[in-house]
Amino acid sequence: MIASINDTQERRIRLLEIINNFRSQGKLVNRYTLQPALKEAGYDVSFATIYRDMTAINQNNSWVRDLASSNYSAYQEDISSNLEWIETQAKTQFEKTEDHVWLQIVHRVQETRMKHTNGENINVSAAMLGKQFNKMKKESEKEKEEEPMVDVIKLAAARQ
Repeated sequence: MIASINDTQERRIRLLEIINNFRSQGKLVNRYTLQPALKEAGYDVSFATIYRDMTAINQNNSWVRDLASSNYSAYQEDISSNLEWIETQAKTQFEKTEDHVWLQIVHRVQETRMKHTNGENINVSAAMLGKQFNKMKKESEKEKEEEPMVDVIKLAAARQ
């Protein structure tokens, strides 16, 4: 006998209730423990049917997608804010020292931010850029070198 769509939906709803009940009681949830519970609820189904029903139920579960989306958004925001911080710090250093190396950093950061905004894989660890920035700031203050070339992308690649 072929089950109607309504019967299948009702069975899946009941299966979800059983799964939630098992989880709240700390019971193991698998096809072998669910089959007797479903049979008791009036659904004599095979392991394959339970598997298909569980797969259909889990398609509606967006927990992992939501988590990944939220983490990705936070990661992108972190990169953007750190790039902005580096640019601000470089501008401040330029105003203090009038050393053009800081303008080069500003320019590279702006290029990197544009790539990031356009969705290109910039392969940048913003935290690493901040560390490199601070290191360069200390070196610059000590040595007062004349316009060394700074490549933000190479700084980020040095991480790998």
